[in-house]
Amino acid sequence: MKGYNYGFRIVGSCVGGTRRLVDATAALSAYASCDPRCTLAEQSYLSPFQYGSDFPTYLEKNSGSVKGYDGVCWYPTLKWDIDRSDLNHALADTRLLASHLRSHYHYGDTLLLFFSGSKGFHIEAPLDEQPSQHFNKVSACVASHIAYEAGLQPYVLTDGNGKRHRKEPLDPAIYRKTQPFRAANSTHAKTGLHKVWLAFDELQTLTIEAIQEIAQQPRPYTIPEPSRHLHDLWTNPPQLPKHKAQPEGDKVSTQKLLSQKPGSVNLLCV
Repeated sequence: MKGYNYGFRIVGSCVGGTRRLVDATAALSAYASCDPRCTLAEQSYLSPFQYGSDFPTYLEKNSGSVKGYDGVCWYPTLKWDIDRSDLNHALADTRLLASHLRSHYHYGDTLLLFFSGSKGFHIEAPLDEQPSQHFNKVSACVASHIAYEAGLQPYVLTDGNGKRHRKEPLDPAIYRKTQPFRAANSTHAKTGLHKVWLAFDELQTLTIEAIQEIAQQPRPYTIPEPSRHLHDLWTNPPQLPKHKAQPEGDKVSTQKLLSQKPGSVNLLCV
């Protein structure tokens, strides 16, 4: 989107890591093509959205900090992050959501599917929508609606102390305006595996072990063209079902996320 090409890049941990100003469109292309300048052997993060000309000024005035930034934003895709302690459960939900996006919203091979390199999967659906102050909030509403529509449900996780936590099917932190998002083909620090693109048939048929084998190496992919498949839903974003968006665990619910002021939620690594 012309005028909204600014973003940031982090090499190394996203906790305390330097947010360096980048051409976000060029950075996405570089990671997709496995450009050696991306240092793919290290963990890397990119901004979750792209920003206008006010962003470089904000970054400079705040000594490189993005905390509190609340300008107009945009992004070429709508993202979902599905994490589970059991990877097979994450894979099952990702298959369900990807199939729904293809059958109900007519996405074909343009749907981007990724193994995160650790405990989950990312999906990105191409968009062709206009920048706005609340682009990230509309993203959260639309993504959550489609996930529930596809059949994804909150689940209960029991921790080491026997305490039960209700968890949402999606990680809502990725819809924060300046939340670092793991870059494609970068390496996960804990597992040593890369975040890799998967074809739809691979997602549907391969075992977790086979997917992890693919993730031993970075894997180039093609960035899809913009799409209007979600335009009607985007222009009339639905209300989220409140009874499904109030987890009892330690993650922030999407409803709570939408109501909070910028900077009021701690940054979390994706």
